[in-house]
Amino acid sequence: MKAFIVFALIVAITSAYYVPEWTAINPSGSAFKISSVLSQNFPIPTQNNILQVCGTAAADISVASFNYQIGRDSTVWFSGVVNVPPQNIFNGGNYCFFFNFQVPTIAAPRFSVMLTLNNPLNPNYPHAQVQINYKI
Repeated sequence: MKAFIVFALIVAITSAYYVPEWTAINPSGSAFKISSVLSQNFPIPTQNNILQVCGTAAADISVASFNYQIGRDSTVWFSGVVNVPPQNIFNGGNYCFFFNFQVPTIAAPRFSVMLTLNNPLNPNYPHAQVQINYKI
């Protein structure tokens, strides 16, 4: 009985998030290595969704903002900058950031979100990017 309860609890926790297809674009010398991406739920047009992107600093970095683009293929529908509370992350430190967005009505059958973490402490470092691909 205990094993069943533990199994049911694990299923409930893991099904609370949707893991989209994603690709980290970490250029050589990037100061941040992305290791995981979670989506709050399966994307439904006109509904809000929250992305969580986590990784590890490969050097001392400062985070104050990230850029986003939402679109399909080479067409960008929405783009902008999201400011986050400034934070210093030391080499080897873990960091997660969140992106809250509304799934566009024109998103079906697929769309992508591109997030680029900015490093104002050293803007010459290549920026870490992640591309999240959704299929509706």
